[in-house]
Amino acid sequence: MFTTYTLRLIGLLGLYFTNGSQAETTLIKNVTIINEYAELLEQPKNILIIDEIISKIGNFDTQADHIIDGQGKYLIPGLIDSHVHLKGVPGLRVDSVKDQELQRDGAKQIPRSYLYFGFTTVLDLASYSSFVSQWNAQVYAPEALYCTAMSILNGYPIVYSGEAASQLSSPMASYLLYDKNQSDEYPADYPVKEHLPEHLVKKAKKEGAICIKTFYEKGFGVKKNLPVPDLDLIRELKLYASQENMPLFLHANSTDAYQFASQTNVSVLAHGLWHSNGNDIKPLIKDIAHQDISVQLTLTVVEGELDLFDHSFFSSEEAHSAIPSSLINWYKSESGQWFKKILSSNVLNLQNNKQHETMKKKYDHVFQTLRQGVHSLLENNVNLVFGSDTPSGPIYTQFPGLNGFREIQAWARTGVDLKTLFKSLTIRNAELLGVQNRIGAIREGMQADLLLLNENPLVDVQAYNSIQTVFIDGLAIDRESLAAK
Repeated sequence: MFTTYTLRLIGLLGLYFTNGSQAETTLIKNVTIINEYAELLEQPKNILIIDEIISKIGNFDTQADHIIDGQGKYLIPGLIDSHVHLKGVPGLRVDSVKDQELQRDGAKQIPRSYLYFGFTTVLDLASYSSFVSQWNAQVYAPEALYCTAMSILNGYPIVYSGEAASQLSSPMASYLLYDKNQSDEYPADYPVKEHLPEHLVKKAKKEGAICIKTFYEKGFGVKKNLPVPDLDLIRELKLYASQENMPLFLHANSTDAYQFASQTNVSVLAHGLWHSNGNDIKPLIKDIAHQDISVQLTLTVVEGELDLFDHSFFSSEEAHSAIPSSLINWYKSESGQWFKKILSSNVLNLQNNKQHETMKKKYDHVFQTLRQGVHSLLENNVNLVFGSDTPSGPIYTQFPGLNGFREIQAWARTGVDLKTLFKSLTIRNAELLGVQNRIGAIREGMQADLLLLNENPLVDVQAYNSIQTVFIDGLAIDRESLAAK
C-alpha cells in the first residue's frame, strides 16, 4: 500500500527524470526556528531544502536555486488540522447551473484557503480513498489523510439517510457496525461477519485510512433519542484499531459521551464538552486525563452557528481572503441564507438586528459549559490536539482555512496558552497520526512543510495571520498568491 507521501514522491521523481533537471534547492537564510517543544532556537539558522526534504540546518553557506531572507522572521512547521470534512462547499446546495459555477469557484479556492491560513496537512474524519487521492493530486493543496467513519444502524449520522432500508443502501452502509441490540432491524440475509469490528478495521486499513471514527450522539433537532453503540462494541473496535495502529476518534460532546469514552478508552474525543446536563464535569475530566485520551475543542462549531447572525462577518479582511467574491455574494442572498432560517425559525418574528443578540443568549449556557470544560482539561493536563471540525454543517461561517484560523483565536481567548496551542497545531497532531517522523517539526530529513512568519506565535496569537511564505513539499508559495481576492 503506497502512502500519500510515497505517491507524491513518485510524482516528483517522475518530473525529475522526465525533465532531466537537477534537484530543486531553496535556502532560507538567518531565520529563527521554533522547534517542536515550542522553543526558539538561540541563534538564527540557515535551512537548505532539496526538493521536498529539509536537507541541512545550521550555520553554513551554499548556493541554491532560490534564496529567501529570513532575518527577523520565524520558521515553524506547517499546521495540522486533524478534524475537517473536505467534500463539498459549505452551505451550497447544487440545484442549478449557477450553483454549479459557484461549486467550481469554491472547490478551486478551498485547498488554497487552507494553505493561506497555514494548514499544510488536514485529516478528513469521514472520507474514502478515491476522494482523498483526487484531493492529493492537486499541487496547491494541503496533504489530506483520512479516517473511515463507522456508525450503527439508526444511529448518528447514518440516520439522516432515511429509514433502516435506506440506510442499508446508503454510501455509509459498507462500514456499518453490526449492532446486536437491533438484530430485528436487519434483513435475514445480512452479512453480519462483514460488519464486525475486526473485519471493518482491516478493510479500512487496506483501503488507506489511518484512523477510525465512531459516534456517541443521542441526537438533536428533529432527530432525538437515537440509539448509541454499547460498551462492548466500541471496546472491540478499539482493540482491533489499536492492533492496526489506527487511532479511534469518538464524536462526543456531552457528559454522557465523555463518560462512555472513559469506559471504552478511545484515542480522541472529537469535540469539546457542550452539554453537561447539570453534572459536575471535574471528576469526568480527571477520568479522561487518567485514560490518556486526547481532546479536540472544536470551539467554532458553536461560534460558527452564532456567527450566521452577525452582519459584520463578511466585513473582515480574512473572510475576503478565504472566500471567493461570487460565493460571498451568494451567501448574502436570500437563497444563501437558507440554513440561518432553519436555525432562527423560533425567532423569525424578531427584528433582524435583534436576532444576533437573542441567539447569543440562547447559546450562553453552551459557551459557559465549553469554557468550564477547557479550564478543567488544562488543569488536568489533558493532551489537546487541534481540530476545527471544518465545516460542522452547511455553515458558510466555517469556511475552510478561515475556520481553522478562527479556531486558533478561539483557543487563545478561552485560555489555552500559546505554547500548548503551538504544539497542538503541530507535533501533537503529528504524533497522534503516527507521522511525527515526517511532519510536525523542523528537523533534517523531514518533509519541508513549513511556514515563514513575520511575527512570533509564542508571543501573540495574531502571528498566525502574519504568514509570508507557505512551503508545501518544499515548494515556496507567496501567501498572498493563495488569497481568494
